[in-house]
Amino acid sequence: MKRKLSLFLVLCMMLSAFVSCSEDQNDPADTTGTASGSETQASTDTGTPEEEFIPHYEYTPSIVADPDFYFVENGTSDYVIVYRENADNATNYNMALELQSYIEKITGVQLPLVTDETEAVDHEIVIGLTNRETEGQFDRTALTDQGFEIDVRESGKVFIAGGDDLGTQYGVYHFVDEYLGCGLYSPEFEYIPDYDSLGLAYGEDVQIPVFLSRTVGCKLYYGYQEKMKMGGHSVHAGHTLPRVCGGFANSGDPCLSAESTYTAAMDYVLGVLEANPDTYYIGIGQQDGPTYCTCDTCLASYDIYGYSGHYLRFINRIADAIRDDYPNTLICTFAYDFTNAPPMGGVVPSENVSIQFCMSECCRIHPLADYNFGTTRKDIYMPDNITFGELLGMWSDICDKIAIYHYSPNYGAYNSITPNILDLYDDVQLFYENNAKYVYIAGNTLSKMGEFDELRTYLISKIMWNPQMSREEYYAYMNKFLCEFYGPGWEYIRAFIELADEETADHCLGESTMLFADPISITPMDNDYIDSLIAKIDLSALTIDQITDPSKVDWDSLYEQIPEEKRNFNRLMADGYIYFAKATELAETDEQRAHIDQSSIQLDVNYSTLIYKNSLPRVNILKRIYLAAIKPFIESGAITDIDSYTYIYRFESVILDSIYSQQNSFLREFNEALYEKMMKYGITHLMESNNSFINIPKEQMEFTNPPTGGYGTSYTSWYPHA
Repeated sequence: MKRKLSLFLVLCMMLSAFVSCSEDQNDPADTTGTASGSETQASTDTGTPEEEFIPHYEYTPSIVADPDFYFVENGTSDYVIVYRENADNATNYNMALELQSYIEKITGVQLPLVTDETEAVDHEIVIGLTNRETEGQFDRTALTDQGFEIDVRESGKVFIAGGDDLGTQYGVYHFVDEYLGCGLYSPEFEYIPDYDSLGLAYGEDVQIPVFLSRTVGCKLYYGYQEKMKMGGHSVHAGHTLPRVCGGFANSGDPCLSAESTYTAAMDYVLGVLEANPDTYYIGIGQQDGPTYCTCDTCLASYDIYGYSGHYLRFINRIADAIRDDYPNTLICTFAYDFTNAPPMGGVVPSENVSIQFCMSECCRIHPLADYNFGTTRKDIYMPDNITFGELLGMWSDICDKIAIYHYSPNYGAYNSITPNILDLYDDVQLFYENNAKYVYIAGNTLSKMGEFDELRTYLISKIMWNPQMSREEYYAYMNKFLCEFYGPGWEYIRAFIELADEETADHCLGESTMLFADPISITPMDNDYIDSLIAKIDLSALTIDQITDPSKVDWDSLYEQIPEEKRNFNRLMADGYIYFAKATELAETDEQRAHIDQSSIQLDVNYSTLIYKNSLPRVNILKRIYLAAIKPFIESGAITDIDSYTYIYRFESVILDSIYSQQNSFLREFNEALYEKMMKYGITHLMESNNSFINIPKEQMEFTNPPTGGYGTSYTSWYPHA
């Protein structure tokens, strides 16, 4: 992609707008607004007392401080927006309307819309293909149908030209987002700055996407993705093979060695193409799960070609049969589950075959490149200890039409903490480096989320459009979103994102449950964290008589020496609630507070899960206090190891039993509040299952289990919808 050549929105006033997210409201970062490009990572290891921790992040606004000219100045403009009137195609007119609308929202000035049949004037913003162009001004073949060029001439004319209609749409929305300073974040929230002047610098900006398709499977963004320059020529294998071959959707894969299977598949493919000869792709993917044929012929083929090679030979036969008559149609199939390993026996995909590579067994909270795929995906044809990056490279070596199926959320608990915001940068770069052409990143296709759905989707749209951007650019986009979406306390949200990444560095979602993981795998009870809090309590005055008869000690007074905000299962939960509270405290508007509140649902979901699995935090902390208190007496020999078990049991029965009895009522109350919170923000599904809905009458619910999925947690007891 050819990057921008000094062509940005030029408004000195925009700088103060970015800074106002923090500086005007007790800026926790003391941001000066200088375009330093540097960033100090939040850390509590700074010598500052932990309770006074203040995050510090900087961002560089994408503006030029000294414009070459203004097309809106002090609330007035003599510019017009020019489009080509075409009764058969309304794209240029619609995009002219969009641009007119956004400029008016920003400045209050409505630029007139005129067709290219009117007489040309000096000051015009020209949309799409019109007679205002000089011959050869834009190489639309080079731009392709999705690319565009923004040309700001010294004459004062501005051109937004797409290679085709789709490119024109992308060009206008890019201009609105990157040049006018708007934030096209979601259908429910767009950031619109308030200025009375808008300026530009002279230059040319050519943008051509690297990936032919860029898609996020997220219900919230259906119908909005064009604004984020997502879309294009998608391909998807789908679990279609049984149906394609005349069976039923869930009947398992047919025998690919049988001629009747090939005949049925060809009849299906030709039927699709005869009805629509311009079909871009036809998906023929294996059934979900290991449902391959086990007849003698197929088993012998697996030994020669591997699972993927056996399937690919079948797909190649179909692709070869249609290539001459339908040269623009791809057959897309999976490298997924038992077909992840590359083919053997010299089998390679035909030139009109696309391989959609899936990473379902990988941990989604760490970069994919170094993940040991060979350990997780244990089948007899998978190379030992091969990394995901190496495996993708092997497929890339034999296929130049790689499609990616990436999994972003935790399908077992959509609204739980899933810290992969930072890792997505590395993953998309990996796809780019391995010449992927089509990238689909799966999201929540059933409902909204109480996590970082909007942030994740926005960043995915940016990195997929330009996978060559630097990490600093990626972080700048993240900081811009956080500032405008969450308000002045945005840096505390950023600190939480960093903390979640740090605290989960050494553990994964779970080897066997990568897609449907229990939230507790992200935030397990951390005894080291609890012990670090207890270490600050002076237990030296306790006597052996008090240890052996725990009723003689005011344990609550010891418990209360731990700061209330720190009494949690682990550091991520404790500091996470602190950071979200600080962000809420600094928010200026009800909308910002609502954004923070909705995103905090992820903490509530993990907290509910931890209580259900490990009892109340108070129980855990008190027990650890007693263990710390009895330890010196065991070490000195005053209490034997055998006797210690008796005293620990006595402590539990005398001190903890009454607290245990409070757990169910507390959890019920907590989950009732969480249910109301989910309903408030339109969250209707818990996990990837049409049966996991929660939009049922409250009186039909029993609040006993937490509102989370994953293994070991029952949905029907918390949401008895069956």
